[in-house]
Amino acid sequence: MKSKRISSNTIIFLASQIGLWACVIPLLVISHYNFPSTDDFAYGELVRGFADGQYGFFGLVTLAIKSTIHTWKTWQGRYIDVFLCYMNIGVAKPNLYFLTTYLTVLPYVFSSLLFWSLIIRSFFKTDTKVALTAVSVLLIPVFLFMVSPGEGFYWFAGSISYTLAYSLSLFLGAVLIAMNGAKRRALLGTAGFVLAFVVAGFNYGTILITLECLILLNAFCLIKHMGKIRYYYLSVSVFYFACFLLSTLAPGNRTRFDISEQMGAFESIISSYKYSLLFIRQWTHIPIVICMIYAVLLLVPSVVKRAKDGIRFAYPGFFTFLTVSVYSSILTPTLYSTSNYGPTRLLNLQYFMMYPLIVANVLYWTGWVASARKKATEKRFEDLAYKPVIVIAFVACFGLSILHWGIWNTWSTSAISSLRNGEASRYRTEQYARLSVLEDQTVSDPIFEPFTSKPRIFFGEELTSDPEFFSNRLCASYYGKNSVRVET
Repeated sequence: MKSKRISSNTIIFLASQIGLWACVIPLLVISHYNFPSTDDFAYGELVRGFADGQYGFFGLVTLAIKSTIHTWKTWQGRYIDVFLCYMNIGVAKPNLYFLTTYLTVLPYVFSSLLFWSLIIRSFFKTDTKVALTAVSVLLIPVFLFMVSPGEGFYWFAGSISYTLAYSLSLFLGAVLIAMNGAKRRALLGTAGFVLAFVVAGFNYGTILITLECLILLNAFCLIKHMGKIRYYYLSVSVFYFACFLLSTLAPGNRTRFDISEQMGAFESIISSYKYSLLFIRQWTHIPIVICMIYAVLLLVPSVVKRAKDGIRFAYPGFFTFLTVSVYSSILTPTLYSTSNYGPTRLLNLQYFMMYPLIVANVLYWTGWVASARKKATEKRFEDLAYKPVIVIAFVACFGLSILHWGIWNTWSTSAISSLRNGEASRYRTEQYARLSVLEDQTVSDPIFEPFTSKPRIFFGEELTSDPEFFSNRLCASYYGKNSVRVET
């Protein structure tokens, strides 16, 4: 009986990996047809000089650091975010722009698998395969239905600043968890400080949530009277807070703050809850619910067993309030500074967090119920997720829900469709035709025909008929043109 269960674990685990990568690979393949746009050009002058041979790589790094310091003083304090934008080689070498997607999709996948599986194993003592299977099942609908892959994976200036930042924060969390009980801590310990410095230099929603999680981690260590590891956690947290202040108190932030309409602190917090709950309702579709139910079925046996072993899932209402508060706070900095909940690249991060938020709360409430019922037993749920009828029902329901949604309306299938019908190829050909004109120094005011086709998965901001539109001006400035526009 035991060998059958292990075999079932392996089969379902492998199936979840196949399903996950079947969703991911089309997004990577179509990235080879993508091109830079808008803010990419605003930061592109330095890498253009590097590509033209004016200076070497170390010269580029030196100039990028100097430019980042200047930007920190005059415009914004997100020092890692800005530095990486100055280093975007894909602007000068469009054939390398696909790296944008690889640098965001792959870290997101691996950091999610690592961090959330470590959380599950640490708190619920779950088998590694079961934990990875549950996380993979929750990642599949992310790649099918996320808010905007265009801003999340296909636009360097936006996706690096947000998606990569989120992934690095998960890696930081994974390092902190792994440090507890690790035998060789020198490398991990150093990585924790490096990641703390890096994460604190990105968008303010991500760095605020990371700070909140570090505070909660230190509070947990204090309550549980943990050993010497708590001093490491405290030192990383203090260092992170110093970097947090370096970013948030940058002189340049005042410049942006002064030209924006602000919202009061209390109002911005209340609005964060309001919009977050509204988005959860909007984003929770049938295929998503099906995946979350199956993930819960995979993990419920471990939760019930922990409750039976005496682990108290106390104050579930407070747990829900606390997790929803942290989840909602990612919108607070943008609401406070601009009176707006922010761009879709920020909403992507909320979307990423929605799945673990809901599943964690369902599991915690389940543990609370199980701990209150002394007769609760995990055997009632053991192997439930691996029973053939449950697996078949899950696959059938998920498949039917995708058909109802529209099989070509998910992001992964949309990418496949664009590759199959030649849309991506035509877009790349037309982009290279534009680039040849833009690189022609004898043309000072190019006028382009609109694209005949463009994959909908790519970032939507394009050149317009108005030469004064910001994307037109950025493109013209980068290529040394008087003006650039598209003929209507």
